[in-house]
Amino acid sequence: MRFPLAAAAVLLAGCSSGPEHRTPASWGGIVEETPEPPPPMTGLLSVPTPSVAPYPEREFTGEEKAFFERAWTAFKQGDREWPEMRVQWLGMGPEAVGLLAENMYRALVASRARGALHLVEAAKNELRAMGEGAVPVLVGALAVRAVRTAGGGEVAVGQEVLHDAAEVASFAGPPAVPGLLDVAGCGEPSLVTEAVWALGIIGDPRAEEALGRLAAGENPYIRAAAVLALRHYDTEASRARMVAALEDEDRLVVDRAAQALAADRRAAAAPAIVDVLERAARDGKVGTAKACVFALQAITGERIGPDAAAWRRVLPGK
Repeated sequence: MRFPLAAAAVLLAGCSSGPEHRTPASWGGIVEETPEPPPPMTGLLSVPTPSVAPYPEREFTGEEKAFFERAWTAFKQGDREWPEMRVQWLGMGPEAVGLLAENMYRALVASRARGALHLVEAAKNELRAMGEGAVPVLVGALAVRAVRTAGGGEVAVGQEVLHDAAEVASFAGPPAVPGLLDVAGCGEPSLVTEAVWALGIIGDPRAEEALGRLAAGENPYIRAAAVLALRHYDTEASRARMVAALEDEDRLVVDRAAQALAADRRAAAAPAIVDVLERAARDGKVGTAKACVFALQAITGERIGPDAAAWRRVLPGK
């Protein structure tokens, strides 16, 4: 599948002024130099995403193209007519929806590259508001390691941009889950960790099994991300995986497991955590013991140290 690209002839994110002849432009009511257009997002995806259907494509009429230009200018200038024009744009069919999502993402990339963070937020807010309509472009954004230039070169996609895409995808909710699962299974740590983060925020039951597998995988960064994501699943299987991660060989994974267990105060996990604490104290695993105490204190509100027997005395049924 190719990166979702609707009507490539109508790319609006950049303006004609380049880095040598930048002219002031107003975007979202804030005066800012026009961001340099990012490279066109062409070529094959680095990661297959079979669960995501690309936007349909068609040739837009001259009248439609003229409207897109006027509407895009209204958006960049913070014109009061933009909200009404947005509704009209999104009502012009799925091809037009894809065009808007594509250009909002390109605007996000350009603004991130320029450090114009308020413009990044403006583009992200628009993509959030699109909901399911933005999913193909957001999953596509998470599935590329680089964008190709017209000359055949490549520009790496930074982790900040990947996180932007993951954040907005998490707002799309369940419709984004199949595509995010595709990316989460690709094995590329920088992409997987962002997809896992988004899946955790959404908390869809379809993702729990995959997150559990990743929490037991080989890469410690992916394990850490997956364990933390499991905090959104209040099931026996996820609690067991988080508790098991307290004894991981990697300190980051251990810390994330403690954070996950503490986040929602999983009282049902407390007895198992005490068992881990007892083993850690016996084996001299100070980091694991500290993580267990942190989690237990957050769960119970008690201020007991690394004394497993003392914890058992205050836990119900122990």
